[in-house]
Amino acid sequence: MTPQMMVLGLACEEAGTVADIQRRLSDLFAAAAFPKNAAHTNLPQLAAKGHVRLLDERTGRYEGTRAGIERLREWVRSRPPVPAMRETIHGKIEFATLDELLELLILVRAEAKAFQIASDDAHERMLVEQRRRLRARPKGWGEQLDAELTVVHLTDVKLMWDDMAVRRRKLAERLEQIHRRYSQTR
Repeated sequence: MTPQMMVLGLACEEAGTVADIQRRLSDLFAAAAFPKNAAHTNLPQLAAKGHVRLLDERTGRYEGTRAGIERLREWVRSRPPVPAMRETIHGKIEFATLDELLELLILVRAEAKAFQIASDDAHERMLVEQRRRLRARPKGWGEQLDAELTVVHLTDVKLMWDDMAVRRRKLAERLEQIHRRYSQTR
């Protein structure tokens, strides 16, 4: 998922200013940690490709074009590549010594806490989105579908962070066992 495709999707979903689109990008895809200037950088590039158009130069309001919508639909239907697993912690574990194991254990526990906080934040964003959509009262089945898909997306993000937190807690337990066992044989 690139910031450019997400900016395109947001502009196609609902016209908005650069600030509007950036805010929605940050709200919906917080876990992706896209740059704070992603909309500012990508909207002119998308306009040059004919995927969005500037509706009003004074307000800087953009909307998706027919070509942009077609590109977005093509992207949604395409199969994503298998993600590479390049977690820094795996390299650290592989090359750690017994003397570094306690420091590594502290890092792993800190990651578990950070992942749990990210999960809690995603859960809160999901609840905010549900409340916002309820207040907005979707007008037709298309808006209802969009609302439900947004909640499904945010629920999956929450579950991903939950899984990461559980994995890190289990990893910490195993590292602690290893440290105890080898510290006693020293």
